[in-house]
Amino acid sequence: MKRLTTLVFLAAPLLAQNAVGIRILMGIDGKVGDRWDGSATGDGARVTSVEPWRFDTDDEILPNNSWKATLHRIRLFGGAQAQLQPAAPPIANGVLVFLDSSGDNAAVRIHTAQGDFRVALRDIPWGTFKAELGGKVLIDRVTGYLQLTSSPAEQDYPSAASKDGSLWIAYLEFTHARDAQELQIPLKEAPANFDRYSEKPVGDQVIARRFSNGSWDQPIAISDPGGDLWRPTIAVDGGGRAWVFWSANKSTSGVANYDLYARPIENSMPGKTIQLTTEAGSDVDPVAATDSTGRVWVAWQAWRNGRAQILSTTQNGAQFGKPVVVSSSNGNEWNPAIAADKNGRVSVAWDSYRNGNYDVYLRTAVRSGAWGKEMAVAASELYEAYPSIAYDPTGRLWIAYEEGAPGWARQPSRAGFPTTGRTHDDQLVRSSSRASADERG
Repeated sequence: MKRLTTLVFLAAPLLAQNAVGIRILMGIDGKVGDRWDGSATGDGARVTSVEPWRFDTDDEILPNNSWKATLHRIRLFGGAQAQLQPAAPPIANGVLVFLDSSGDNAAVRIHTAQGDFRVALRDIPWGTFKAELGGKVLIDRVTGYLQLTSSPAEQDYPSAASKDGSLWIAYLEFTHARDAQELQIPLKEAPANFDRYSEKPVGDQVIARRFSNGSWDQPIAISDPGGDLWRPTIAVDGGGRAWVFWSANKSTSGVANYDLYARPIENSMPGKTIQLTTEAGSDVDPVAATDSTGRVWVAWQAWRNGRAQILSTTQNGAQFGKPVVVSSSNGNEWNPAIAADKNGRVSVAWDSYRNGNYDVYLRTAVRSGAWGKEMAVAASELYEAYPSIAYDPTGRLWIAYEEGAPGWARQPSRAGFPTTGRTHDDQLVRSSSRASADERG
């Protein structure tokens, strides 16, 4: 499976280093070519680093917390890049300035080619923007982070879960062929042969790691190296076992068939791997949550007879029960999300193409495992997809999802492969609150 991403950066506000960051978007409603070279100086805090945001050709981070940046056109994809680029609008350039203090008095002074300003953390509470230089600059907070990996391998699709003060993460690691980076350098002359280019990559491996007592444990190999794997997720059961789930293609027929696997971790050691699905058709994109009794629930997309459904299964000790169908339409169902509350409810949301466009649906189960009636969360002529859900302390279920223009992202599905075939770089994000299942009757 081809990898397009680089190393993973994980949010870690629990760390003193890079306690908080400030995102500075420069060139709002500006013109292509406007210069925004500048520098940052701490005021009541120390600047620990300055990093790029949307940098392009000729932009760069310089010594002494300074940068070189010019306003450029938005990047477009595929044929649209060449067709529309001359008329594409400019996009704000920017930097991330990280401080070693998150106190309200911490501030940063910014010097740019377009003017200077000062912003304190008290001026930008979480979730708000502050405008400077007549609206040409927008500033907001971003969380600090810690880079956990630095190897030549690529790490994708991180998932996290916590219990009793410990944080668990799982992610996918892809190892290239030995000379992969060198072979990506443009050729200056035709090679005598292409033997070097036939070397296969090592492949995928699922890795887990725990943060406890103020430090990160060593990585734990959950799967063997060299696999063809997809999107792991992780949850911790009531006994403190971390369960890692992932999809693996072990087909030898040449037709991809991803099955779902699970493996527990106890005392920092991986246990027995369990295969949760065996049917023809790929089982992908698992999501997991732990209910109020400590049982782990897993939901995923399952392709059966050329159609995608949402399935779920529930932990029973060291095993998992028979999968049950959560969705109930004849259309393709995508992108499950899961959440559990403190009163025994577990909800799964997903987006569906049953109505000829993408809509968001939801279903809730109670402690007994009985699923309630399916309900539409967002089912209009608009594009509504990629839900994310969470319960608040009062038992309300909050749902965030993307919203786009009618007809956006309509294209044929590609059954059997772990991809939606959809991009989502320009979608709006909506959120709504839904009452609990018993409040709805």
